[in-house]
Amino acid sequence: MLGVEATARVRHPQHGVLPLTSFQIDERSLGVLAQTALLAALDDWVAFEEAGFNLRLSINLPLGILAKLSIPRLVAQHRPQSKRWPGFVLERTADKVAHVAADCKEIAAKLRVTGVGIAIDHFGAGYVSMASLCDLPFAELKIHHSFVTGCAADASNAVIC
Repeated sequence: MLGVEATARVRHPQHGVLPLTSFQIDERSLGVLAQTALLAALDDWVAFEEAGFNLRLSINLPLGILAKLSIPRLVAQHRPQSKRWPGFVLERTADKVAHVAADCKEIAAKLRVTGVGIAIDHFGAGYVSMASLCDLPFAELKIHHSFVTGCAADASNAVIC
């Protein structure tokens, strides 16, 4: 196992577990949720390390929240002090990052100093071109599961991968 991903979900009494995209949440509450998730992930890394795992953590956060939260400050204050800490990755879908590439570059530069990278998630699911990747600062590129699933047996998907 190389890493783990933190994603918030809400448990509805009648509909079960819901992704954040299925309901409205105000900007302030979303900021509180994002900060709580970030701090919990930093604490969780310590528990993983104590269990013998040196995992890179990924957290899904809205791009607007990245600009509003002082993530570099939060990481500097709350990051694990272990020399083994590999930093972590904030994930955003390819279409979201491509629409705000200029803002993303500035945010990514500030984050990189603290050991935080940005991952482009679900690449290939939308209309973001390979050429646009040259302009997007990212630490990881996560190819959409529709290309990866069965790539060992599907020649078309194998070529893409």
